[in-house]
Amino acid sequence: MSTRINNTETNRNFSDPNYQKHKITNTLKTEPNIIRLDLLGIGSKRYLVLLESVRSVIQRMGLDIPINEIRDIDQILTFDIIGIPALCVNGEFLYQRDVPTEEELERTFRQILQRQNVSATRACLQPGISLS
Repeated sequence: MSTRINNTETNRNFSDPNYQKHKITNTLKTEPNIIRLDLLGIGSKRYLVLLESVRSVIQRMGLDIPINEIRDIDQILTFDIIGIPALCVNGEFLYQRDVPTEEELERTFRQILQRQNVSATRACLQPGISLS
């Protein structure tokens, strides 16, 4: 399981308040059935616990989803959040300042997959893994 750090967005105009919404909307239009995970934080203990929990849940569920880590403070400040660490799933911030348990994360991911009606192959699930 690899973690991708977002270095391609550094030259964009983050001061535009519509930039983040536009970027996320475009991603969802091009890949509507893929889960996109963005993890915002500066490397604190809570951030690292959340990162490890997300990795563990993804692996346990058999998903192959990259985690886009956003650790640059200037980039983090462009998002409309109340605190870090923050976990954004498909453009929606689900957790801010709180570190959910692995059980909560798994339940959340399963609900998102079911809500999107994602097939096993589109969600990159391993054979034999059930969403229920």
